[in-house]
Amino acid sequence: MAKRRKRSFSGEASPAPKVGAKATKTIYADEESNDMFGFFKSMAVRETVESIVIAVVLAMMFKAFEAEAFIIPTGSMAPSLQGQHKDLGCSQCGHQFQIGASHDVKIAATTCPLCRYTSPTKRANPEHKTFNGDRILVNKFVYDFEDPQRYDVIVFKNPNHAKQNYIKRLIGLPGENILIENGDIYTMNRQADETWSKTIQPKPAEKLVQIAERIADTDHFGSSLRQVGWPRSWEQRDGEPNWAGEGYGESLRYKATARPETSWLRFSNNRPDEVEWEQINEMLKEKGQVEELKIKGRLVNDYVAHNDGVVGSSDKQSVGYHWVGDIGFEADLKIVSGKGSLSFDIVEGGAHFTCSVDVKTGQATLSVRSPEGSDIAFVDPDGKTVAAPVGQTSINAPGSYQIRIFNADDRIYFWVNDDLVEFDAADYRRSDIPVPHYSLDDPGDAEPLGIGCQNLEVVVDHIACFRDVYYGSTDRTDSIDRLLERFHRFGDMKYRRNSRREGVRVSTMENESLADPTLVYQMMRSPEKWDTDEARALFTRKKGQTKPMFFLEDYEDQGKDQFLPMGDNSAQSLDGRVWSGPKFVERDMLIGRALLVFWPHSLNEPLPIFPNFKRMKMIR
Repeated sequence: MAKRRKRSFSGEASPAPKVGAKATKTIYADEESNDMFGFFKSMAVRETVESIVIAVVLAMMFKAFEAEAFIIPTGSMAPSLQGQHKDLGCSQCGHQFQIGASHDVKIAATTCPLCRYTSPTKRANPEHKTFNGDRILVNKFVYDFEDPQRYDVIVFKNPNHAKQNYIKRLIGLPGENILIENGDIYTMNRQADETWSKTIQPKPAEKLVQIAERIADTDHFGSSLRQVGWPRSWEQRDGEPNWAGEGYGESLRYKATARPETSWLRFSNNRPDEVEWEQINEMLKEKGQVEELKIKGRLVNDYVAHNDGVVGSSDKQSVGYHWVGDIGFEADLKIVSGKGSLSFDIVEGGAHFTCSVDVKTGQATLSVRSPEGSDIAFVDPDGKTVAAPVGQTSINAPGSYQIRIFNADDRIYFWVNDDLVEFDAADYRRSDIPVPHYSLDDPGDAEPLGIGCQNLEVVVDHIACFRDVYYGSTDRTDSIDRLLERFHRFGDMKYRRNSRREGVRVSTMENESLADPTLVYQMMRSPEKWDTDEARALFTRKKGQTKPMFFLEDYEDQGKDQFLPMGDNSAQSLDGRVWSGPKFVERDMLIGRALLVFWPHSLNEPLPIFPNFKRMKMIR
């Protein structure tokens, strides 16, 4: 049996911190307690108790399989896995979220990823303390019996620094030629005429669910937004009024009566930005209200809450520079009565992908309405076109159902009560490069999600919206060089002032368009401009590539197979895309596959050092 010892691994280029008192010294150093459990809050006591608990858990685990424990120090795999971080709650909407604090720097403020309210943080506040990263269990011998699979979470030796252990997601397999485009992963093959064909590589459904980032939730609506009458994200915006929304926040629910026509409840990404929050705060002072405010939907982008900590007077990361069309939602839905149909709609690049369920039979049917100039068709595993793919669901009578639907990697995923519905064709192919669409007749990507009902009385109690991970394809050096050139031309401080005036934060996060961040930000918020040549040039930059970005060699000696790793937190992951030395991991450098988070940071309620059962999970 292998030597049983903890290891830590770096998600970035800096040496990995060791587990122990030094790594956790700042967590409780400034806290005092006089209650009966005060001794538990001592750093030394907490470490001792946690070590005992972990030892017991590991002893049981080792009986089942050969494994080793690791601790994650950085946030390169967020939100799937947490490195050193802060667990925070938004003072406006109550949403719980994590902010990276890998080096325990002083984070002055954080922004809620749902209502976008920025709150100051204070080290003296026990709710703002820094926690260690997830402790995970790694199966070290699984790859002795089976080959690594794409999208596995792997632990390996850093090929540029053999003493460092890294954790990333496996993206490229031996012998493949990899292209990253539109945030998705493609493999490419050379054709007889020397051109390259490309094939998208969709994620398994269980991995997509774990990777997805929450972007909106009807259970979390800022208290200040309620006071000024800020529009709700989900509303019926056309047709004869039928969907009625009751309340805000946790009490929000939508009801629809049985009508012969399909009534649509639609989502608009209308969260306030920094400038709008300043205006809202002014309204609160004057006890004013928003009067008939019409906010057109903004595009969903690759903003990552984990990276959005404000350090001193400068910002670590920012609003997100890339439009993400791979989105979805889940809803708690109750069919009160009727034998009609339910419909769920997702828009990407002007194309409406709709899943309709006949409540009489439970049969679900997929359809697509393509924008002008685009040819989109569903294809089965053999590549044959299927006009209207069908699948069987359990929705065949009045009752309560949990619905989840996602459009990601050119595939429609649909779950009912956590069961994935199998369609005879869920993948689709489109002839054009997706760009945002908007018109008065069809808001398109300005209202990209919808729930419809026909001849049914329906109640929806909760809706949460998500986006897929967006893998960036711009070389970090190229991005920084362009940013430095801009600073040299316009002046660093002047550029920062102009950016803040427009509600934008300066960042060196990869920007595929290499356009001015202010332009990108404003374009995403201006649907009426999406049909312009300027917008098309912006949204098609780095799209339609004809050659691979990464070539993985397949040696005759299988011990030297090459694998391309990338982090889920794409914007803050120093991985194979940007390594200055070897960009690939050879087979003999693989340590194993991550299995489960067996000890996330402990809780203080209902007792000190209480296990955080909610965040214990299998790693997908």
